[in-house]
Amino acid sequence: MKTIILTILISILVACSAFGTIKLPAILSDNMVLQQQSNVNLWGWAEPNSKITVKPSWSKKNNSTVADANGKWELAVKTPVAGGPYDITISDGKPVKLSNVLIGEVWICSGQSNMYQPMKGYHNGWFTDETTDAINLAKPSTPIRIANVELTYNREIQQDCKVKWVVNCPETVANAPSVAYFFAQYINKALDVPVGIIHTSWGGSSISAWMSKELLQNQFPEVDLKILETNGDMDYPQNKPTVVYNAMLSPLRNFTAKGFLWYQGEANIRTPEQYEKMQIAMMNSWRRDFSNLEMPFYYVQLAPFKNDKIPEFSYGYFYEAQANILAKTKYSGMVVTVDVGNEKIVHPPKKKIVGERLAYWALAQTYGFKIQYRSPSFKTMSITGNKVQLEFNEADLGLHSSESSATGFELAGEDHQFYPAEAIFSGKLIELNSAKVDRPVAVRYCFRNGQIGHIYNNYGLPLIPFRTDSWEKLR
Repeated sequence: MKTIILTILISILVACSAFGTIKLPAILSDNMVLQQQSNVNLWGWAEPNSKITVKPSWSKKNNSTVADANGKWELAVKTPVAGGPYDITISDGKPVKLSNVLIGEVWICSGQSNMYQPMKGYHNGWFTDETTDAINLAKPSTPIRIANVELTYNREIQQDCKVKWVVNCPETVANAPSVAYFFAQYINKALDVPVGIIHTSWGGSSISAWMSKELLQNQFPEVDLKILETNGDMDYPQNKPTVVYNAMLSPLRNFTAKGFLWYQGEANIRTPEQYEKMQIAMMNSWRRDFSNLEMPFYYVQLAPFKNDKIPEFSYGYFYEAQANILAKTKYSGMVVTVDVGNEKIVHPPKKKIVGERLAYWALAQTYGFKIQYRSPSFKTMSITGNKVQLEFNEADLGLHSSESSATGFELAGEDHQFYPAEAIFSGKLIELNSAKVDRPVAVRYCFRNGQIGHIYNNYGLPLIPFRTDSWEKLR
């Protein structure tokens, strides 16, 4: 690994000498957004031991540092309140100028295909709802900027990646990740500040692909890392441990951002217990990478999909693992999407509501807005005869169904066999019964693969799938 890094540094220094100027990482470029009212990191490469000066147009102060013996330099620059555009001049005697820089809020967005899904949709007719106006009416004057990291992988940690900041226009918005873009759009309207989204995701990627080698070695010895000792191309690298992290996440770790958005899990649907531990470990690891142990991490619970190749309760157990992550972590939030899925489409087209629900969490927990943002969740159960009464959190005004009848509830007796239940709304409570269960002992809601939920609180937030039993997993 040391040999590879040294080779990279030598190549960078040769480039610096050849062109007689500073080399910057790709993420530091024209059109970027920097986090407001922060000490943001700027870094790059130059001649060894050369003096580097940084002059932002928002300040009269000259910032300076000295490149180390390998030519690497880094310094922190204080940013003002949101605004712009500004310029930044970086010089070792021969200046490099970054133009059209905005100051605002920056979020890093990652995951697999449901995060990657662009506003224009996928091939094979997989479309994204409610994007036509957003694409066609996109204006460069709207202060939303997008940086899409190109797909790549590497067995070793990389210092840079291929990425370019672009302004808001029809062509760039069409290729923007839809969940992240709708999040940015909502945050921009709510805060009236520029928003930058750094998008680094890969369809079909497993969570271990986004985790460092050291983290996997130390906490998940069951993960086979032998692929890192091989040479040549990889088949499906997005499913291999750490190689995507090395090339698409680690190069961004110096960039100062407000928080993370995460939408991933389908690739790990068969291993919910391991996934729960992995996401918690990854969240903490990323926060250490970005030098902020309180960095917000908001993620999306999977949407329903009827996958006949996996056991019928796989999604339910995975929902449970994702809900457990929320209960066990700080500075985190979970968006529920049980109502926006499609049992036949793994990429549900309703991405706008997902992005906006992520924005609710950010506005409430990160920006201090006094709004409703949590989905209702199971609280208590009482049983009288053949009837079950349920009470819920985040449902002070009660719950309701958007359909003519409430579906998704199931009851089971001591035989552990679940049957559909009729639901009756009674104020803040829901009463259940089933003609096939005389003595109910357990309830499940939207726990089977592909079950779509239509139970909401008065703020339009869907009920989190749940079970009241702790029985050994039914397959």
